[in-house]
Amino acid sequence: MAEATPIHTRKVPIGNYLKSGRLQDVITLITVLAVDEYLFRNEEALTTAIRGVPLSDVSWVDVALKHPEFFRPDKDVSVALLSRSYLPKTLTEQKHETRVRLTIEQTQDLINVAVSLHDKALTRRQLNFTIWIPICVALLGGAAAIINSMVASHLNAATIKPVQDSLQVLKTILLNKK
Repeated sequence: MAEATPIHTRKVPIGNYLKSGRLQDVITLITVLAVDEYLFRNEEALTTAIRGVPLSDVSWVDVALKHPEFFRPDKDVSVALLSRSYLPKTLTEQKHETRVRLTIEQTQDLINVAVSLHDKALTRRQLNFTIWIPICVALLGGAAAIINSMVASHLNAATIKPVQDSLQVLKTILLNKK
């Protein structure tokens, strides 16, 4: 059996929440998996229950795998809602073992967390733009000033030398006339 990755070492990239349609897909998965009869659902069962494909990825399982803060994989074939997997066990009508379904309030709390994480990711991206644009402008301005200084000093050196040579020739001529 493969070793489980500790939850504190799994990092969710900021781009996972900023991908177009991702928040809607995460909310949809939370809603379906919170009240589904079975704990784990595969791609076919999710597509049937949701009646469609995700907006932000190629499959519902791929969406879930990119959000370990909400979903738990089972051999990368099916997924479960992480919080539901800690609830007490129960039996389905077909006598299959499963977990208790989440209440509407618990489901809404998870949706609120997803929205909050999306908002924080959006704020972080906007903050990055706010910080980096002025820094880049300042660096470009500094580079332009250095280049301008180098060109000016080169031009000054190039124009001063001929003037000095001309003055030397003029001085020689004037001294020879005496």
